Amino acid sequence: MPGTDCLVLLIEDSNIHMNLFILYDGEKESFFICGKKVAESEVEWVPYSFYCKDENVLMWFIDNVMDETVNISLYNFNSIPLSCDNLTFEILDNNSKNEACEIVNYMEHDNYYQNMVDYLKILKNIHNNFDT
Repeated sequence: MPGTDCLVLLIEDSNIHMNLFILYDGEKESFFICGKKVAESEVEWVPYSFYCKDENVLMWFIDNVMDETVNISLYNFNSIPLSCDNLTFEILDNNSKNEACEIVNYMEHDNYYQNMVDYLKILKNIHNNFDT
């Protein structure tokens, strides 16, 4: 399956054990959101994935599923499917385990929500144009 480079934001919340990946799908002109609770428990948490066009709605979603202090990482996943429709939580999670793909990491980032507009602008405006 052909792949592409893509900026991916990972927000990790260790208090409520949530990992949330966000990237921008230029074809659909929408943000792709993929997340899952990652706590070790008797429950096998089900991953979720959605598209969202409205940045304010996405920010509201993030604010409601994450705690006040998170770890934030920005990655260049260099070989993910061209279509977000083919992405799974497992693909994104496995790529995040490759330190060579990490661009920056902010550990224990308080008040991250104030900067979320800037993170979303980065995802939306820094990309590759591929003829597919």
